[in-house]
Amino acid sequence: MYAVTKQGNQFTLLKAALSQSPEQAIIVNNEGEKVNPAVDLYKNIASSAVVYDSTNNRTKCYIPYNDVTSLTPIIVVKGDTSGGTFVESGFTLTPERGSDTNGPNSPATETFFIIPNKNLTASGEGALNVAGDVIVGYKYNFDVELPRTFYRPDNKITDFTASLTIARMKFAIGLSGMMGFKVKQKGRHPYGVEFTGDGSTTTFTYNKRDLDFVDRSDVKVTVNGVNETAFTFTNDTTIVFTTAPANNAVIKFFIDEWFDIQPVADANQYLANDVPLNNDTVFTIPIHQRTENFRIKMFNNSPFPVAVNAMMWEGQYTPRFYKRSIS
Repeated sequence: MYAVTKQGNQFTLLKAALSQSPEQAIIVNNEGEKVNPAVDLYKNIASSAVVYDSTNNRTKCYIPYNDVTSLTPIIVVKGDTSGGTFVESGFTLTPERGSDTNGPNSPATETFFIIPNKNLTASGEGALNVAGDVIVGYKYNFDVELPRTFYRPDNKITDFTASLTIARMKFAIGLSGMMGFKVKQKGRHPYGVEFTGDGSTTTFTYNKRDLDFVDRSDVKVTVNGVNETAFTFTNDTTIVFTTAPANNAVIKFFIDEWFDIQPVADANQYLANDVPLNNDTVFTIPIHQRTENFRIKMFNNSPFPVAVNAMMWEGQYTPRFYKRSIS
């Protein structure tokens, strides 16, 4: 399938295969399992676009299209570990952005993504030398809100009036095994930090533990109680406003009602340095709430595709004190 998209004043021709055939596999793990990363505006950039900056000890990956600043960038290093070589294959990073005139189209100003503390262009014994295997693009969000859970005595009846307390939920995740979970609970206040504007400051920095989030899109911003969208992230702890908030303005950064919840994965074994692909991983989510008092989301923005194979719940169901009739 071919598509044409527009970023700013630039048109980009995109090509996508509608099947995941083994011949098209980009990353292969030690057991021979193959996967294609799920990345928006995916591009395997040329070696000439991967440049090591020795002054700052970082690798700069110049992107071949106009940057879409509203999207979250991603870098993936492709490779095949089935032969026993594990150098950086499957390495992923959410990079910071930069720009200069030293790229492959110099002297034009070009945007690059940053890989800190790595030289992907070095050669020789023990070096990485994977510049031609670097993939750049933007994250896709797998963000699914599940319906409310009710007990079903049989396939034709759903008992939504009884008391049902969910103790835990279990999810069987296939192919990748990477998944996050978010819960919204009645009566729980979200994380937040507050600042006071001075009429000139546009950059505000906070501590990550005071505003913990899964994805930057979870963060909401208000100025004097009014929702604000004219801001960008410099990194996960710094927000920059397009226009400085007024003097004495009350600035709030907060997470919406959805809270990140840490699952417990069943104990297993894995091969260190191999690509993080599992056929089946079971996550247990602690809930301990009445079913009407919470909602749950499944979230994943890694470049590895994910499949939801099964879900089950455990809890306490009691129909006492209710009189029912079936017509």
